[in-house]
Amino acid sequence: MNPYRHQEIFSLFEEQYIEGEKSFDPAEMRNFVDMYMAERKRVTEQGLTESSFYGSMGHHNYLNTMFDLFLVQIQTLSFHQVLQQTLHRLVLRPPAPS
Repeated sequence: MNPYRHQEIFSLFEEQYIEGEKSFDPAEMRNFVDMYMAERKRVTEQGLTESSFYGSMGHHNYLNTMFDLFLVQIQTLSFHQVLQQTLHRLVLRPPAPS
């Protein structure tokens, strides 16, 4: 991966977080980002400064978590593509000569 591309991906995660904050409703959790925001708000309100969700460390952990999930998604898609190609090849291969 181009070392500068990850910054672009992190920027997308950042934008997603900012957009999510604008419409955040703790009574209606829509996705993982909402859950993460709720936990960050909770630890901030309670002053839990040692939490991995607190402050700038919490923000960096959000970005790293999203990047990890992004990579897992890519790996899962790659695995499914290989599996699909293998199954396709096995099912559609011509019968062995007898």
